[in-house]
Amino acid sequence: MEQKAKFVVRIAVLALVLLTLPVWSQDEEEKPGLTAPIVKIGTPAGNKELAKFHVGLRFQGGLGYLGCGDVNSGLAGLLDVWTYGLFPPGAIRTGEYKPVHAGFNGGADVLLYFQPRWGLILGAEYLQSSRTSEVKFNIGSDNTYFTFAPRVSAIPLKLGLFADLPLGEKLNLFLQGGAGYYLGRFHYELSFASVDNWRSIVADTEAKNIGCHGGAALELKLSKKLFLFVEALGRYARLSGFSGTAIATSPDEPAITNRVIIYFAHVNMPEGRFHFLYPTSTFPDDPSYSEVREAVVDFSGFSARAGLRIRF
Repeated sequence: MEQKAKFVVRIAVLALVLLTLPVWSQDEEEKPGLTAPIVKIGTPAGNKELAKFHVGLRFQGGLGYLGCGDVNSGLAGLLDVWTYGLFPPGAIRTGEYKPVHAGFNGGADVLLYFQPRWGLILGAEYLQSSRTSEVKFNIGSDNTYFTFAPRVSAIPLKLGLFADLPLGEKLNLFLQGGAGYYLGRFHYELSFASVDNWRSIVADTEAKNIGCHGGAALELKLSKKLFLFVEALGRYARLSGFSGTAIATSPDEPAITNRVIIYFAHVNMPEGRFHFLYPTSTFPDDPSYSEVREAVVDFSGFSARAGLRIRF
């Protein structure tokens, strides 16, 4: 009887061990998985990749509008000075100076995501605006033609912050803002031609300054890593101190090359007070000119453009 009892006890212990083995095995398998819910609390499954540092690229291009500052008022005023200073009252003027405003704006950006939805944006853009104006003065049978062909351009090297905000499953709002170092250029080109004479002056000048910008884009998600967007961007940047080389040509003498600065002044004439924009090494000391200063080319304005954003 005693041996039978010992045998039953042994069987019971063995059965208990066999029953508890699956439990221990299950516990051992689940232990490594216990950390998964803890990680997922801070990083939802859908944003697992966004939580890591990653890089993106943006490419955009479109239309831009620039204020241009002294360029337009100075050249329009210069035309008025010639109208009253070079031609008799009976001269008939046909045409007007056409201001420079609209142009091209394009560029590329590198996006450094330090957080899932925001980071640092580094980029470079290209701005350009140009326009040609032709004006004719008629005196009897003689015609004199003036041609203005100014061109302003700049390369802003940008640094700023951005935010990438989801608006839905397929739409995002992309915001950016920051500062830029503007490498500006102003191409001054003016010529006139008559029956027995012609003359032209072409100056290529440069200036640098800091500006700021800000914009917003509406993005359409094309795939997991590709977005199509339309964007509106505004900027403020005024550059002065444009200097460079000017070449003056005429039929009577060889071409003359000088180092020049683009000056802006007011000309006081009996017919009125006019703006005046001209490249010269030293501005003449003449009481007819007042408020002489270095010209300001205003790159402030806005752009409407489209592009692609790529997330790696």
